[in-house]
Amino acid sequence: MLPPEITNLLGLVRRARKIVLGTESVRRELMRQNVELLIFAEDFSASSRRQVTLTGLKIPEVTLGTKEEWGEFLGKKDIGVLGVMDRHFAEGILKKIEAKNQL
Repeated sequence: MLPPEITNLLGLVRRARKIVLGTESVRRELMRQNVELLIFAEDFSASSRRQVTLTGLKIPEVTLGTKEEWGEFLGKKDIGVLGVMDRHFAEGILKKIEAKNQL
């Protein structure tokens, strides 16, 4: 289950149009160096993950939820990878994840 504190923040990111969804779109924005945080689904395949991170950039990555959960939350089919394109939102999400992991 996706944590509500993360989904609430990602809802804001989506309304601000600072999120990119799916392997090809995320990869395209990575090439343009527009991505500040990568969020992978737990069931996203390792080979697909390598395709996304092939650029060699040092972008923070987290693994959270399943493809089905992300798809349901975002109103799409299955979503395996999301890219957050705003530094402040990315920092906020990482802080929420760190706080949740410390509990």
